[in-house]
Amino acid sequence: MVSIRLLTFTLFFTLVAFSADAAVQGYRGLFMGHSFFRPSADQLNQRSAEWGIDGHVGNTIFRGGSNGSPLKLWEDSEVLQDATDLLSGGQIELLALTYYSAENSRIEDYQQWFDLALASNPNIKFLITIPWTLGPHRITPGDLEGLRAGTLSLFDSLITPLRQRYPNNAVIFCPYGLGAYELIESFFDGELDGVEYLSAAPSSNSGDEYLFRDATGHANELVVTLNTLIWANTLYGVDPAELDPIRVSTLPEVDLNSFASGVGQIVMPYNEGLLPPEPPLLIRASFNTTRTQITLSWTGTSDNRYQIERSPDFGPGSWTLAETAEGVNGEMTWLDTVGGASMFFRIVPQASSD
Repeated sequence: MVSIRLLTFTLFFTLVAFSADAAVQGYRGLFMGHSFFRPSADQLNQRSAEWGIDGHVGNTIFRGGSNGSPLKLWEDSEVLQDATDLLSGGQIELLALTYYSAENSRIEDYQQWFDLALASNPNIKFLITIPWTLGPHRITPGDLEGLRAGTLSLFDSLITPLRQRYPNNAVIFCPYGLGAYELIESFFDGELDGVEYLSAAPSSNSGDEYLFRDATGHANELVVTLNTLIWANTLYGVDPAELDPIRVSTLPEVDLNSFASGVGQIVMPYNEGLLPPEPPLLIRASFNTTRTQITLSWTGTSDNRYQIERSPDFGPGSWTLAETAEGVNGEMTWLDTVGGASMFFRIVPQASSD
C-alpha cells in the first residue's frame, strides 16, 4: 500500500490551521473498454480526489459488448485514431484495457496496444481489468468457486506472458469481477441488506434492490462503486479500510469498504512490487514566520527526498513545487512573502529513487 503523510500549513503570517492528510499522485490515463468497464472508469474520475488521489485524469474510449475488447477496439478505425492521437502526445502514463473473451482478448491483442502506447510513452504502465461473467442472473451458489478460479487463472495465461514480453513496464492485474462474486455470495447468504433480487432479468431495472439491472449483467450502483474501490486499491494502493464509509444511499447497511478490503487482500500478491515503494512517514514539522519570511523545518524517518509544495487555496490541482530537499532533517526559508495573503504549504516525502 502507498501511504504518504502530508503536513499542511495555512499561513496569514500566523498559523491558523494544521492538518495531516494522505494523498497519492494520480496518473494521466487512457481507459478503453466496454459497458462493464466504463462506469468504474468514469466514477474513478469523479471520486479519485475524495479518496486521496491527486491529479488522476482518465480519458475514456468506450464501445459496447465485444466491441470494447482489445481486438475489436483495434479493428475500429475511429477508436484507433482517437487513441493514437492521445498516445502520440507522450503524456499518457497509464493504459487501461479490459477483457471480454478468449477470442478477442488474446495476448497478441493486448500487444498491439502496448506497442502503440510504448512508441511515445516509454515509461507507461498497463492495467488489465477482468470483469464478472455475462448473464449473472444464471449464477447459482455452486458456480461461484469456479467463477473465481476462472478469473484468477487469467493471471497465468494472460498477465504473466505479458509481463515476460514487457519486463520494463508494469502490467497490473485487476480482477475486479471478484467483487461482484463476493456481493452475489452475500446475497445468496441473505446478508446483503436491502438487495432483494440478483438481477432484473429478463426485464431491465436500475433500482438498488437489484444487483444487476438486466440479463446481460450490467451493474447497478452497488456493484459499480465496489468495482471502483477495487480499482483504486489495485492501481493506487488506496486502503479502503482507511477511507470514510463508502455507501450507496439506499443501501446504508452494505459495508463496501470491507468488501473492497477483502478483494484487495486476494489481489495484492499478484501485483507485489508494482506499486510505488512506501515512502517514509513525516513525523514532525515546525515553522516560524515574520512579515518578510516563512521558514519550514521538518524531521523524517530516513535519509530521503522531500518535496515542498504550495497552493493559494488548497484546491485540487493547485499545488505547485516550491523546493526539493534531501536528508533526515530539512529547513526551507522563503523571503518577501506576500503580506496578508493566505498560502498553504505541504511537505511530501518522496519514495526512494533506488
